[in-house]
Amino acid sequence: MSRACLVSAALGLALGLLSSPRAHADVGPPDKSCTAERRCVEGGVECHYLNSEPLAEDIACEEDAKRRGLTRVCQRGGGTVGYTVFCPKDKIRSSACSVDPAAGGPGALAILAFGVVAVRVRRGRGRT
Repeated sequence: MSRACLVSAALGLALGLLSSPRAHADVGPPDKSCTAERRCVEGGVECHYLNSEPLAEDIACEEDAKRRGLTRVCQRGGGTVGYTVFCPKDKIRSSACSVDPAAGGPGALAILAFGVVAVRVRRGRGRT
């Protein structure tokens, strides 16, 4: 390989690494399933936490949740900073994927039915 090719490849690599618009780290996507809205039917509380230097309001939030008899259901964030979600014992959703049926359930069912019909029609045309 010629010296010009090596220099060109090295410059291209350097420019590619230096001009990268994204920061790279070992951090996964945010957890959107651990929220009071998704985990509690009603009456849920999200308390912020900061392990290195807890703030008075963060401590008060957690103490208030425990005093009211709420149950800790999940924690969102890392080991240092994040949120803890508390729900009333009888208001915890059985799954984080639970949704309110009145919030678009029939529309989703109609779309699914339309998809099934479309697949059957397409298969029927292929057999003739």
